[in-house]
Amino acid sequence: MNFSVCGIVFNADYKTHSDALKKVIKILEKNKKEYIILKNDSIYDIESSCFRTPEDFYGKCDVIIAMGGDGTLLTVAHSASEYNIPIFGINLGHLGFMSAVEKNGIDRITEFFEGNYKTDERMMLDCEITENGKVIHKLRCLNDVVISRGSYPRMINFNIYIDGIEAENYTADGLIVSTPTGSTAYSLSAGGPIAEPDENVIITTPICPHSLKSRSIISGGNKTISIGCDGNYNNCAFVSADGRDAIKVTSDCQITVKQSEITTVFIKFADKNFYKILKEKMSER
Repeated sequence: MNFSVCGIVFNADYKTHSDALKKVIKILEKNKKEYIILKNDSIYDIESSCFRTPEDFYGKCDVIIAMGGDGTLLTVAHSASEYNIPIFGINLGHLGFMSAVEKNGIDRITEFFEGNYKTDERMMLDCEITENGKVIHKLRCLNDVVISRGSYPRMINFNIYIDGIEAENYTADGLIVSTPTGSTAYSLSAGGPIAEPDENVIITTPICPHSLKSRSIISGGNKTISIGCDGNYNNCAFVSADGRDAIKVTSDCQITVKQSEITTVFIKFADKNFYKILKEKMSER
């Protein structure tokens, strides 16, 4: 692939790592690559003509170099996936499950330009919220769709259907519908299973269920998960995708989650092994 225009996204929360940004720019210039930077007022001492607004950024990149933590890559993924732009992640945060390299591995960008890389395609989920048969909201996620009770003190009664067949009823504080990528995020904290990122599955996990038997359900990626929240306990819930938004729903609403036709593509190196990363990262916490 010809990566002639490189887009750089630098998370403002990591401005103490501006030396890493300057190093990336130096490597790009050495390799004679054109680059543009997503506008960020916290970045100093960088040529201002390189900055672009989001509207003038994502449509002009062949690859995006995302610098920050996993949250940065999640944010970038929502726009990059729309344009089918691969993401080269540089981890400046803690976990870095989705990153190609850590900060001390920035020089490996040169390997990428030489073609010594592989692509890692990750499934995403589409979520529709309907009310009285009418679609009122559409969401997309790389990690998870979360339905929670917010600040309301009462639990929610969830009715779970898979391809139209009733599969489970949970009374819980919330529910997480996760991709394999999101299996090491909130779903893991709620007791959900870990799935390899390239598996084609959907994981449904209750949050603090009021039961001794409630467990996660792992469904095939081609399944449709339908969720109803009845009003027996709490007539109000909030839906978010990858921690974005907080859409209020009632018992009149139906929430449907299924695999998206759109995917997120990450740049990886052959020596980046999921289980090795899992062991290293999780043992640090």
